[in-house]
Amino acid sequence: MPSNAQAISLCVFSSFATYAILRVLHRSEPSSSSSSSSSSSSSSSSSSSAKSVKSLIENRRSVFPKQYNGDIIPKATMKDILDTARWAPNHKLNEPWKFIVFSGSGKKKLGQFLADDYKATAGDSFNQGKYTKKLKNSEVTSHIVALICKSSNKTVELEDIASTSMAVQNIHLYCTAVGVGMYWSSGSVYASGKKNDRAVTNSESVREFLKIEEEEFLIGWGYFGLGGEVGGKGVRKEMEETGRIRWVE
Repeated sequence: MPSNAQAISLCVFSSFATYAILRVLHRSEPSSSSSSSSSSSSSSSSSSSAKSVKSLIENRRSVFPKQYNGDIIPKATMKDILDTARWAPNHKLNEPWKFIVFSGSGKKKLGQFLADDYKATAGDSFNQGKYTKKLKNSEVTSHIVALICKSSNKTVELEDIASTSMAVQNIHLYCTAVGVGMYWSSGSVYASGKKNDRAVTNSESVREFLKIEEEEFLIGWGYFGLGGEVGGKGVRKEMEETGRIRWVE
């Protein structure tokens, strides 16, 4: 368990990060009575906040279970983390995301299920080391969250998946802000050799374990932990160099 000081630190940092992110996203109209010095100060503050948000985005990294120290994230902090999901853009406010949070004995059962599911589907490619790794991952991880998309309208299914993915990005960015490690895994998400008319096909064993409804499907697992050190500076190609942006003026 984290120390009281660590828990307090996380909560304080969570509040600060929330303020910083909302501050840059909130665009208030300046009053007519505002002085020029006040406007200048506000502009400077907005510019600083914008740079902070851009830096947060650029410094987001996947932090893997092998990097976690086994400490537990306070439940209040996890609630704050998951709450950021609801601010993702979505089709007519249908809010297609859903999360199943595993901790304690529930997390242990999930870890055993993922390991056994891998063993049952791997066939000749089964690797004992990978099986053991799945068990170990659940032990050192504070929480494992099933990332689920709920879409009952085939017309907007891809939009719903995109919205759920953006919700996960919100979560990941906030984790970066409060010093929590996160990793999005796709292990045991896709059914082997089976397809239905959905964009993502889960195995019956996964669906049964999660007890998800017909219009719901798993798109990934979120692993959350403490103590993970982020690696070096990330590398991404410049947009202009890759031809992934085109200006039409």
